[in-house]
Amino acid sequence: MDVVTTVAQPSKMTIYAGIFCKVWTISRAGMGLEQHAHDWPHITIVISGSVRVTRGTDIVRDYIAGDTIKIPAYQDHAFVTLTDDVQLACVHAVNRADPDALIERED
Repeated sequence: MDVVTTVAQPSKMTIYAGIFCKVWTISRAGMGLEQHAHDWPHITIVISGSVRVTRGTDIVRDYIAGDTIKIPAYQDHAFVTLTDDVQLACVHAVNRADPDALIERED
């Protein structure tokens, strides 16, 4: 399965009390978010559909709607959609993230 590195930009919002969220909507199976890492831990919630998570070259496992994925700081990770119409919510602590990347709301 090929990972497509270009997907629509996420919706971004500060939720409350220092919590920042990016919601990705990916329309087709076989697309994904490229391998990347952050300087902080975060969680990703599968809102709809299913995804495969990889770390480096290893497959971690497949996740379905309702699952929460814990991602440690500095850990390479990528997502590949296994179904159409996937939504992922990546939840970060604002005070640990890059403040220049934080936007109140962008659709």
